[in-house]
Amino acid sequence: MQFDQLPLRNEGGLLRMDMGQDPFPVYEELREKDPVHFDASLNGWVITRNKDIRKILKDPRFSVDRVTPVRAHYAERFTPVFDDFDGLLSHMDGDDHTRIRNLVHAAFTRTEVDTYTQWIEALADRLMTACVNSGEADLVQDFAVPLPITVISEIVGIPPEMRPQVKAWSDDYAAVAVDFYTSVSTEVMERGMNSISEFRAYLLQRIEELRNDDSSALLRTLAEAEADGEVLSNNEVLANTILMLAAGNETTTATLGHGMRLFFEHPDQVALIRDNPTMMTNAVEEIMRLHGPIQFIGRFALEDVEVGGKTIPKGDLLLPVIASANRDPEAFPDPTTFDITRDHIHHLAFATGRHMCAGLQLAKLEARLGLEAFLKHMDSFELTETEFPLFKVFNIHGFSKLRVKTKATN
Repeated sequence: MQFDQLPLRNEGGLLRMDMGQDPFPVYEELREKDPVHFDASLNGWVITRNKDIRKILKDPRFSVDRVTPVRAHYAERFTPVFDDFDGLLSHMDGDDHTRIRNLVHAAFTRTEVDTYTQWIEALADRLMTACVNSGEADLVQDFAVPLPITVISEIVGIPPEMRPQVKAWSDDYAAVAVDFYTSVSTEVMERGMNSISEFRAYLLQRIEELRNDDSSALLRTLAEAEADGEVLSNNEVLANTILMLAAGNETTTATLGHGMRLFFEHPDQVALIRDNPTMMTNAVEEIMRLHGPIQFIGRFALEDVEVGGKTIPKGDLLLPVIASANRDPEAFPDPTTFDITRDHIHHLAFATGRHMCAGLQLAKLEARLGLEAFLKHMDSFELTETEFPLFKVFNIHGFSKLRVKTKATN
C-alpha cells in the first residue's frame, strides 16, 4: 500500500473526534492485540507500543516530511498552506533540519528566554488572582489560554493589542497543521489558508518595526540569525515564527488545563507538592506523560522497514501515538495512575531524537510557573461542572472549559 489518497476518518475509524474524551482504552487494546495496526480509514499504520514508537522517532528511514506526499491530494488553491509548511523545521530531514535547528537555537540564545521567569510568575499570579476575585471563572479561558499566548507573544515581539488576533490566527493554523496529513475539511483548510496569509503579512510588517526599534525580540533575532555563515530564508523565518506562536500557546493551554483538573482530583498529590514545592517539576513531567497535549505525530517510510514484526512498505504513512506510548505498562509501571513521585519520567510528549520539540524548556517553565500560581490559590476554588468540553481538534488533547467558583461566594 502506498499513500495515494487522503485518509478518511469515517465513523468506524480510529482517531476520530468522538473518542477524544477518553481514547486510552482503545490505545490499550491496540497495544495488547495489534500494536502495529493498519487502519484503512486513516490509510496508515497506527503504532501504539512505546518501544516501537521510540525506534521510529529515532530512525532516519522514517521521514518527517509530511508535506511532499500530501500536497497533491488537496486542491491547488491551497498551495500557499503547503508552501508555508515547507519552511518548517518540523518537516525537514537531514542537512536542512540541522541548518534550521542551529539557526533557531542561535536566535533563542540571543533572546535569553530564561530572563522572563519573574515576569511569567507575576503574570500567572495576576491572572489567577483575577479568577479568584471574579467569584466564578473558567480556568481555561481566563487563565490557561491568556498565560501562554501572552508569554510567547512577549518573547516573539507581538504587542498586546495584536495578541487576540494572533490567538485567532494560531487556532486556525493549528487546526490544519496538526492534522493535514490525516484529514482536514475544505472549510478548515480555507480558514487556515486565510489566517496564514494574514499572519505572514503581519509578521513581515512587524519585523521592520522591530528593526527600527532596535529590539531584541525573538522575531527579530530569527530574521537576523546566523550560524556558520547560514541564515534563514524569508519563508523559513515566517513559517517557524508562526509555528512557535501557535505551538507555544495551544499545547501549554492543554497542559495547564489537565494539570489543574488532576490537582482537583488528587489532593494526595497536591499535599506532596505543598510539603516539598520542588516536586512541582516532577509533577509537570507526570502531567505531560499522563495527558500530553498531542495524541499522535506522522512519519512516512522512505523504504520498506520492519516494525514490531510487520513490514511497513516504502511510502506508507505511520501514526506513532505518543499518548499511547506514555501509558504503556512496559515503560511505566501502573501507567494510568497520576504519581508525581515517579523516577525518570522519560515520556514522549515532546517526541524524541533529532525532532524533539525545540520549545520544550519554555513549555515546561510556563507549565511549572502556571501551576504554582494555581496551587497558591487552589483552595479558593471548587469545580462547578463534572464534564469538560474538548478542543475542537482531536490531535490537540485538552479542555476548552474548566469552570469554577470561589468558595467565598457560597
